[in-house]
Amino acid sequence: MWIDFSKGAPDLFELKDRFDEKWQQIIFSFLEQWYDKKPFILTSTSGTTGKRKEISLKKEYMRNSARMSGDFFKLAKGSTALLCLSPEYIAAKMMLVRSAVLGLRLYCVDPSSEPLRNLDLSFDFAAMVPLQLFNIFSDIHRIKKLLVGGAPLTLAMEELLQKIHTACYASYGMTETLSHIALRRINGSDKSLWYTSLPGIEIGVDHRKCLKIFSPLLMDDPLQTNDLVRLQAPDRFKWMGRYDYLINSGGIKIIPEEWEAKLQGFISRRFFLSSLADEALGEKLIMIVQGNSFDIKFPDELFKEACQFYKPKEIYFVSKFLETPTGKIRREETLSQIHPLPS
Repeated sequence: MWIDFSKGAPDLFELKDRFDEKWQQIIFSFLEQWYDKKPFILTSTSGTTGKRKEISLKKEYMRNSARMSGDFFKLAKGSTALLCLSPEYIAAKMMLVRSAVLGLRLYCVDPSSEPLRNLDLSFDFAAMVPLQLFNIFSDIHRIKKLLVGGAPLTLAMEELLQKIHTACYASYGMTETLSHIALRRINGSDKSLWYTSLPGIEIGVDHRKCLKIFSPLLMDDPLQTNDLVRLQAPDRFKWMGRYDYLINSGGIKIIPEEWEAKLQGFISRRFFLSSLADEALGEKLIMIVQGNSFDIKFPDELFKEACQFYKPKEIYFVSKFLETPTGKIRREETLSQIHPLPS
C-alpha cells in the first residue's frame, strides 16, 4: 500500500477508509498526530532495558532528524521507501516522518518477519531488523540502501553481506534520540567496525566510559546512556555493550557482548553470557544457550590470553529466548528460565 508524500500531505480521510487492519490504524493515528497543530507527539520508549515509559517528542526535532537522514542517504523528493517495521516503535514513526518531510513515496506492509514476500517491487531505501534481513536475503538486491537496527547482527550475517551490492548500514539510536544518531557501514569498500555520528551530533563519555550524546537539533539537554563505548575520534565510536550487563568476576570486569562476539565462531546456536553469584569470585561467568543440551567444547588456547575468568564456568540451556519485538534478547527474563547442563 503506497502513501505518496511527494505530492504533499496525504488525504487522511481517504487513508482512514483504506486503513482497516490494526497496524494500519496505528499508522493512521500517528499521521493524525503529525499533522495536527500540537508541537509535540507522545510516544513510548521501547522498553528494551527497562519498563516502557511515555515521552514527549518535539516535531521540530523530528523534522531535523529526518533531514539529517535524508542528507546522509541522499534521499530526494520522489525516492521510494519501504516501511516494514512495527508502527508502534520510533524506527517506523521516523520512517513516516522522513517520508513526510522529504517527500518520499512510501510503501507500507504488515510488519512481518518476511516483508518482501509476494512483493514484486524495488526500493531506494528501507529499514529492517536482523531477522527480517535474514529472511529476505535472496531478494536484498531490490533495495538500494538498507538500514539495519533493533538488535545486533551476527558475524555470519555480516560476512554474507560482503557479497551483495546493497549499501547496508548498522544504526545506533533510541527513542530519545529520534532513531539513529550514528551509522556504521557494514559492507563495501568503506565498511567499518566504528560508528560515525551524523553532522551536528556531539558525543563523549562519562567516568564509566558510557556514551553521552547532545545535539541542539534533536534535544534540549545532553543524554547520558548506559552504553559502554570506545572512542576513536570526536565523531567515531565502537559499541562494546551495556553497562547494566557488566560482570565483575574476581576483580576482572567482563563486557558480555564483547566476549560473545569472540565466541560466535565456536558455537552455531544462539547464546549469551551472563553471571550468577559466587562465593569466591563474587560473580561467575555463565553461558545460556537456546535449544536442547549438547556438548560444547572450546579450544583451550582461546582462553590463554584472556585468562580463565573469561571461560564460562557453567552452561545452561533454555528452549527459547525471550525477546523484544525487534529481536533483542531479554537477558534477565531469559536467565530466570535456566536449567543446568546435565553431568
